[in-house]
Amino acid sequence: MHVITQVEPGSGALLARNSYNTVFTDRVAFFDVDDPTRTVSGDRCEFLGRNGSLRSPAAMYRARLSGKAGAALDPCAAIQVPFELADGRSARSSFALARGKTRTTPGTW
Repeated sequence: MHVITQVEPGSGALLARNSYNTVFTDRVAFFDVDDPTRTVSGDRCEFLGRNGSLRSPAAMYRARLSGKAGAALDPCAAIQVPFELADGRSARSSFALARGKTRTTPGTW
């Protein structure tokens, strides 16, 4: 209920913070991928969709995610990387999920 998501303007990483949690007030979680064509969403309702489920989320049928993030959402961290593969070819992406100390004054991004 108190988790706030944000897309970091410089890198495009998805950040999440819960300043109401007294133990982790100064912590931020991030989720990122090394592919610049990625799209993100910090809204679980967008990811799952109106009639979607964890087994069949609506985001899997979309060409891109909206980039929606912020307060008053049902928070999640979703990253979508579009790619096409020719027969016999492969692709590689590196994802990073971690937490660390905030980069700014507590209570602000």
